[in-house]
Amino acid sequence: AVPREKRAGMQGHLPGFPDSIELAAMLGAKIVSPDLMQFHPTGIVEPKALRRKRLPETMRGAGAELLNKKLERFVDPLETRNKLSQAIVNECEQGNGVVTSDGRVGVWLDTPMIDQQMGKGYLERQFPTFKQLFEDCGHDLTRERVLVYPIVHYSLGGIEIDEYSRTSVPGFFAAGEATWGVHGNDRLMGNSLLEIFVFGRISGQSAAAYLENLEE
Repeated sequence: AVPREKRAGMQGHLPGFPDSIELAAMLGAKIVSPDLMQFHPTGIVEPKALRRKRLPETMRGAGAELLNKKLERFVDPLETRNKLSQAIVNECEQGNGVVTSDGRVGVWLDTPMIDQQMGKGYLERQFPTFKQLFEDCGHDLTRERVLVYPIVHYSLGGIEIDEYSRTSVPGFFAAGEATWGVHGNDRLMGNSLLEIFVFGRISGQSAAAYLENLEE
């Protein structure tokens, strides 16, 4: 991690960070909190074949609960990603997680509760890709819980931009996950797609206007 006092105004080489952020730093652009990452709370731990994939928030919205090894609910499943991820980590650190045969730890995402809440067949209709993906691994989401733990999901730090997608370097524009400031410290579900469409268009317009001014 980058020391807090060096996060703002960084310039030069940033080994270990995404290429886009490193390139921007080498060009002299202001970089803010490059080590600020969002974690997705429901990364799959088991089945092992699906490890590092993630289950969507919509499953929790449809009724799936997060349960500890005692099958107790320990957090509101509709909390923000940051709060859910921290709650899962805390539960596991307190010894309430489920330990796998290879030493991993996680909590249960109770996917069978979806059909209990929404009616039989709802999970298969709404999540057919995941239903089939798990079936291919011999796991029935309508009958068996999934062991989950937070995984790295989205970079929230990066190149500082203004409302016109301008960076601190004239003629250098940026948009998307490489940038900082649009989402704050905890991006809401779905906003990454909205961001890239909105700021992608803005950055293109700003770049075109910049070139027009150079030609005048």
